Amino acid sequence: MDRNTFGRLCCLLSEVGGLRPGKVLGVAEQVAIFVGVLAHHKKNRVVGFDFWRSGATVSRYMHKVLGAVLNLHSVLLAKPTPVPDNCDDPRWKWFKGCLGALDGTHINVLFVYVLPGWEGSAGDSRVLRDAVFREGGLKVPKGFYYLCDNGYANTNGFLTPFKGVRYHLKEWGSVEADLEEACFPYTTDEESVASDYVESVEPSAEWSQFRDDIALEMWNSR
Repeated sequence: MDRNTFGRLCCLLSEVGGLRPGKVLGVAEQVAIFVGVLAHHKKNRVVGFDFWRSGATVSRYMHKVLGAVLNLHSVLLAKPTPVPDNCDDPRWKWFKGCLGALDGTHINVLFVYVLPGWEGSAGDSRVLRDAVFREGGLKVPKGFYYLCDNGYANTNGFLTPFKGVRYHLKEWGSVEADLEEACFPYTTDEESVASDYVESVEPSAEWSQFRDDIALEMWNSR
Protein backbone atom coordinates (compact mmCIF):
# COMPACT_ATOMS: atom_id res chain seq x y z
CA MET A 1 0.00 0.00 0.00
CA ASP A 2 1.53 3.33 -1.07
CA ARG A 3 1.27 6.58 0.91
CA ASN A 4 -1.52 7.99 -1.23
CA THR A 5 -3.69 4.88 -0.77
CA PHE A 6 -2.96 4.81 2.95
CA GLY A 7 -3.88 8.48 3.30
CA ARG A 8 -7.15 7.97 1.46
CA LEU A 9 -7.97 4.99 3.65
CA CYS A 10 -7.36 7.08 6.77
CA CYS A 11 -9.61 9.85 5.46
CA LEU A 12 -12.34 7.37 4.55
CA LEU A 13 -12.22 5.71 7.97
CA SER A 14 -12.28 9.10 9.66
CA GLU A 15 -14.90 10.92 7.58
CA VAL A 16 -17.24 8.02 6.86
CA GLY A 17 -16.34 5.32 9.37
CA GLY A 18 -16.25 7.67 12.34
CA LEU A 19 -12.70 6.83 13.45
CA ARG A 20 -11.35 9.52 15.79
CA PRO A 21 -7.91 10.23 17.31
CA GLY A 22 -7.50 8.63 20.70
CA LYS A 23 -5.72 9.84 23.80
CA VAL A 24 -2.63 7.88 22.84
CA LEU A 25 -2.79 7.22 19.08
CA GLY A 26 -3.72 9.38 16.14
CA VAL A 27 -5.83 8.06 13.27
CA ALA A 28 -2.83 7.29 11.04
CA GLU A 29 -1.10 5.17 13.70
CA GLN A 30 -4.31 3.34 14.51
CA VAL A 31 -4.81 2.44 10.85
CA ALA A 32 -1.12 1.50 10.45
CA ILE A 33 -1.42 -0.98 13.32
CA PHE A 34 -4.64 -2.39 11.89
CA VAL A 35 -3.25 -2.77 8.37
CA GLY A 36 -0.02 -4.26 9.69
CA VAL A 37 -1.88 -6.97 11.56
CA LEU A 38 -4.10 -7.85 8.60
CA ALA A 39 -1.46 -7.65 5.89
CA HIS A 40 1.38 -9.38 7.72
CA HIS A 41 -0.51 -11.54 10.23
CA LYS A 42 1.54 -10.11 13.08
CA LYS A 43 0.83 -11.02 16.67
CA ASN A 44 -0.18 -8.48 19.30
CA ARG A 45 3.21 -8.68 20.98
CA VAL A 46 5.11 -8.07 17.73
CA VAL A 47 2.94 -5.11 16.76
CA GLY A 48 3.33 -3.65 20.24
CA PHE A 49 7.10 -3.90 19.91
CA ASP A 50 7.10 -2.32 16.43
CA PHE A 51 5.00 0.67 17.54
CA TRP A 52 6.25 0.87 21.14
CA ARG A 53 2.76 0.31 22.47
CA SER A 54 1.37 -2.03 25.10
CA GLY A 55 -0.61 -5.09 24.14
CA ALA A 56 -3.74 -3.58 25.69
CA THR A 57 -3.34 -0.44 23.58
CA VAL A 58 -2.87 -2.43 20.38
CA SER A 59 -5.95 -4.53 21.12
CA ARG A 60 -8.09 -1.49 22.00
CA TYR A 61 -7.31 0.42 18.83
CA MET A 62 -7.58 -2.68 16.64
CA HIS A 63 -11.20 -2.92 17.75
CA LYS A 64 -11.76 0.79 17.16
CA VAL A 65 -10.50 0.61 13.57
CA LEU A 66 -12.44 -2.60 12.96
CA GLY A 67 -15.61 -0.82 14.07
CA ALA A 68 -14.88 2.02 11.64
CA VAL A 69 -14.29 -0.48 8.82
CA LEU A 70 -17.64 -2.12 9.55
CA ASN A 71 -19.26 1.31 9.31
CA LEU A 72 -18.03 1.44 5.71
CA HIS A 73 -20.21 -1.48 4.65
CA SER A 74 -22.39 0.71 2.45
CA VAL A 75 -19.28 1.97 0.66
CA LEU A 76 -17.18 -1.19 0.41
CA LEU A 77 -19.88 -3.83 -0.03
CA ALA A 78 -21.80 -3.42 -3.26
CA LYS A 79 -24.11 -5.50 -5.42
CA PRO A 80 -22.44 -6.15 -8.77
CA THR A 81 -24.08 -6.13 -12.17
CA PRO A 82 -22.97 -8.40 -14.98
CA VAL A 83 -21.02 -7.16 -17.99
CA PRO A 84 -23.83 -6.28 -20.43
CA ASP A 85 -24.30 -7.85 -23.86
CA ASN A 86 -23.70 -4.51 -25.57
CA CYS A 87 -20.39 -3.85 -23.82
CA ASP A 88 -17.74 -2.72 -26.32
CA ASP A 89 -14.86 -2.24 -23.89
CA PRO A 90 -11.97 -4.36 -25.29
CA ARG A 91 -11.15 -5.63 -21.80
CA TRP A 92 -14.60 -6.86 -20.83
CA LYS A 93 -16.65 -7.43 -23.98
CA TRP A 94 -15.71 -11.12 -24.06
CA PHE A 95 -17.08 -11.79 -20.60
CA LYS A 96 -20.81 -11.26 -20.94
CA GLY A 97 -22.47 -12.04 -17.62
CA CYS A 98 -19.27 -11.61 -15.59
CA LEU A 99 -19.99 -10.19 -12.13
CA GLY A 100 -16.46 -9.47 -10.96
CA ALA A 101 -13.16 -11.08 -10.04
CA LEU A 102 -11.93 -13.21 -7.13
CA ASP A 103 -8.37 -13.11 -5.78
CA GLY A 104 -5.12 -12.65 -7.65
CA THR A 105 -6.34 -9.58 -9.56
CA HIS A 106 -4.58 -6.30 -10.29
CA ILE A 107 -7.61 -4.09 -10.76
CA ASN A 108 -9.55 -1.70 -8.55
CA VAL A 109 -12.69 -3.41 -7.30
CA LEU A 110 -15.14 -3.10 -4.43
CA PHE A 111 -15.88 -6.00 -2.13
CA VAL A 112 -19.09 -7.92 -2.76
CA TYR A 113 -18.51 -10.64 -0.16
CA VAL A 114 -16.11 -11.09 2.76
CA LEU A 115 -15.52 -14.42 4.53
CA PRO A 116 -13.27 -13.99 7.60
CA GLY A 117 -11.86 -16.72 9.80
CA TRP A 118 -9.89 -18.90 7.38
CA GLU A 119 -6.14 -19.18 7.81
CA GLY A 120 -4.01 -17.73 5.02
CA SER A 121 -2.60 -21.15 4.11
CA ALA A 122 -6.04 -22.57 3.25
CA GLY A 123 -6.58 -23.45 -0.41
CA ASP A 124 -8.71 -21.05 -2.44
CA SER A 125 -11.06 -23.79 -3.63
CA ARG A 126 -11.65 -24.98 -0.07
CA VAL A 127 -12.52 -21.48 1.09
CA LEU A 128 -14.76 -20.93 -1.92
CA ARG A 129 -16.66 -24.14 -1.24
CA ASP A 130 -17.31 -22.99 2.32
CA ALA A 131 -18.43 -19.55 1.11
CA VAL A 132 -20.92 -21.00 -1.38
CA PHE A 133 -22.47 -23.66 0.83
CA ARG A 134 -22.69 -21.92 4.20
CA GLU A 135 -25.97 -20.27 5.24
CA GLY A 136 -26.02 -16.66 4.07
CA GLY A 137 -22.89 -17.29 2.01
CA LEU A 138 -21.73 -16.11 -1.40
CA LYS A 139 -24.62 -16.12 -3.86
CA VAL A 140 -23.89 -16.38 -7.58
CA PRO A 141 -27.01 -16.21 -9.77
CA LYS A 142 -27.17 -18.98 -12.34
CA GLY A 143 -26.09 -17.76 -15.76
CA PHE A 144 -23.53 -15.36 -14.27
CA TYR A 145 -20.00 -15.90 -13.01
CA TYR A 146 -16.83 -14.50 -11.46
CA LEU A 147 -13.36 -14.52 -13.01
CA CYS A 148 -10.86 -16.40 -10.83
CA ASP A 149 -7.18 -17.27 -10.81
CA ASN A 150 -5.79 -20.81 -11.07
CA GLY A 151 -6.11 -21.33 -7.34
CA TYR A 152 -9.76 -22.19 -8.01
CA ALA A 153 -11.34 -24.93 -10.08
CA ASN A 154 -13.10 -24.02 -13.33
CA THR A 155 -16.67 -24.61 -12.21
CA ASN A 156 -20.14 -23.27 -12.84
CA GLY A 157 -20.16 -19.66 -11.71
CA PHE A 158 -16.36 -19.36 -11.48
CA LEU A 159 -14.30 -19.03 -14.66
CA THR A 160 -10.54 -19.69 -14.48
CA PRO A 161 -7.80 -19.34 -17.13
CA PHE A 162 -6.31 -22.36 -18.86
CA LYS A 163 -3.48 -23.89 -16.84
CA GLY A 164 0.02 -23.64 -18.28
CA VAL A 165 -0.91 -20.79 -20.66
CA ARG A 166 0.86 -17.44 -20.53
CA TYR A 167 -1.38 -14.45 -21.06
CA HIS A 168 -0.16 -11.15 -22.49
CA LEU A 169 -3.09 -8.77 -22.27
CA LYS A 170 -1.77 -5.52 -23.71
CA GLU A 171 -5.27 -4.11 -23.91
CA TRP A 172 -5.40 -3.88 -20.11
CA GLY A 173 -2.71 -1.22 -20.05
CA SER A 174 -2.12 0.12 -16.56
CA VAL A 175 -2.95 -2.09 -13.60
CA GLU A 176 -4.78 0.91 -12.20
CA ALA A 177 -7.61 0.41 -14.70
CA ASP A 178 -10.72 2.23 -13.52
CA LEU A 179 -13.52 -0.27 -13.86
CA GLU A 180 -16.14 2.34 -13.13
CA GLU A 181 -15.28 3.89 -16.49
CA ALA A 182 -15.36 0.49 -18.16
CA CYS A 183 -18.40 -1.75 -18.63
CA PHE A 184 -18.31 -2.99 -15.07
CA PRO A 185 -20.74 -1.10 -12.82
CA TYR A 186 -20.84 -1.69 -9.08
CA THR A 187 -24.54 -1.49 -8.32
CA THR A 188 -27.64 -3.22 -9.55
CA ASP A 189 -31.36 -3.44 -8.92
CA GLU A 190 -33.02 -6.51 -7.52
CA GLU A 191 -34.89 -7.34 -10.74
CA SER A 192 -31.64 -7.90 -12.66
CA VAL A 193 -30.58 -10.80 -10.43
CA ALA A 194 -31.89 -14.30 -11.04
CA SER A 195 -33.90 -16.00 -8.30
CA ASP A 196 -31.81 -19.18 -8.25
CA TYR A 197 -28.12 -19.50 -7.51
CA VAL A 198 -25.13 -21.70 -8.23
CA GLU A 199 -25.31 -24.69 -5.90
CA SER A 200 -22.28 -26.72 -7.03
CA VAL A 201 -18.58 -25.90 -7.32
CA GLU A 202 -17.66 -29.09 -9.13
CA PRO A 203 -16.08 -29.01 -12.63
CA SER A 204 -18.42 -29.94 -15.48
CA ALA A 205 -18.15 -30.58 -19.21
CA GLU A 206 -20.68 -27.83 -19.91
CA TRP A 207 -18.65 -25.23 -18.04
CA SER A 208 -15.40 -26.32 -19.67
CA GLN A 209 -17.09 -25.90 -23.05
CA PHE A 210 -18.25 -22.43 -22.01
CA ARG A 211 -14.65 -21.44 -21.34
CA ASP A 212 -13.51 -22.98 -24.61
CA ASP A 213 -16.14 -20.99 -26.51
CA ILE A 214 -14.95 -17.72 -24.97
CA ALA A 215 -11.33 -18.54 -25.77
CA LEU A 216 -12.19 -19.45 -29.36
CA GLU A 217 -14.14 -16.24 -29.86
CA MET A 218 -11.23 -14.19 -28.55
CA TRP A 219 -8.77 -16.08 -30.77
CA ASN A 220 -10.86 -15.65 -33.91
CA SER A 221 -11.08 -11.90 -33.35
CA ARG A 222 -7.31 -11.42 -33.46
